Amino acid sequence: MYSLAINTSIEPYSVAVLQNEKILSEVNWYYSYFQKNDHFYAIDYLFKTYNLDFKKIMFISIVNGPGSFTGLRIGFSVVKTLGFLYNLPITTITTFEAISNLVELKDYYIVINAGLKEVFIYKNDNVEIDKIENLKKYNEILIFPEFNLYQKVLNKKKIYLKIDASIVGRIGLIKFKEGKFEDYKKVLPLYLREIESIFKKYNEEE
Repeated sequence: MYSLAINTSIEPYSVAVLQNEKILSEVNWYYSYFQKNDHFYAIDYLFKTYNLDFKKIMFISIVNGPGSFTGLRIGFSVVKTLGFLYNLPITTITTFEAISNLVELKDYYIVINAGLKEVFIYKNDNVEIDKIENLKKYNEILIFPEFNLYQKVLNKKKIYLKIDASIVGRIGLIKFKEGKFEDYKKVLPLYLREIESIFKKYNEEE
């Protein structure tokens, strides 16, 4: 059983092809204003390399956020189009799920940029918002999937973990087997804070 996994939530973005739990290959890239169709090139490259077409793909897995507004919109435009064209079921994995599956620690927070100089703090299925400047006071280990944010925070107890599409595909496979998937009409990005509220706040401060 072949599947396609996509992460356009947090850079570096990535696409992977899996055969059951086995990762056949993965492509990573950074977003460019001048070349916005890298995900299509990545999929085309992987399919040509492994002689695949969408008739062989059983489902698609995608990170649904939180993360980049632009990245999520691009990623969901891709999976919704593919879901429509090839009648493919779609499994969604949160950024927090993807990172949690890479961690064996007990006492940690996952930290993701929330805009407005704030961050989402995730622990034990609970999400809170705090100021970036307050992260230096945390005693728990802080895990960052965003390298730029990782660099900014002055705290020695911090780890950077990149989200690979391959782990997204493996989590997606588990969900698919459990029947936890939807069609292209129902899948949506997970926005914990609407982009309009961020722009409004910035404009008010100018």
